[in-house]
Amino acid sequence: MASGISWTSYPKNLDLRRSRRRRAQQPAKIVTGPETMIHCEVCDISAGGAKLIIRDDLPLPDFFKLYIVGHTLQVFEACLRWRGGGYAGVSFEMCGAGEAERRTDPAYPPLFAH
Repeated sequence: MASGISWTSYPKNLDLRRSRRRRAQQPAKIVTGPETMIHCEVCDISAGGAKLIIRDDLPLPDFFKLYIVGHTLQVFEACLRWRGGGYAGVSFEMCGAGEAERRTDPAYPPLFAH
């Protein structure tokens, strides 16, 4: 490391996110298949991701659609980044190789017809 500071020497509360998060209390649904939804709540959100309140005993796939209910319905392609303590962290950016195929996968149809 050029700076001489190891990663572990940074304060634990240092936020290295690219987007500023804002608190939220919005109901949401995780769609894991054509007829499978999991209820959760968004507790904070940014342009790049969100922190969800969700039961630890509910299994989550690595990639899913996240429907957030607010003044308008928002739909995100989400990538699971971490999980624990009744929470899950997701990102909304491209989640890796094969993302284009996942977006067109018939296992993830839109919930609401336009």
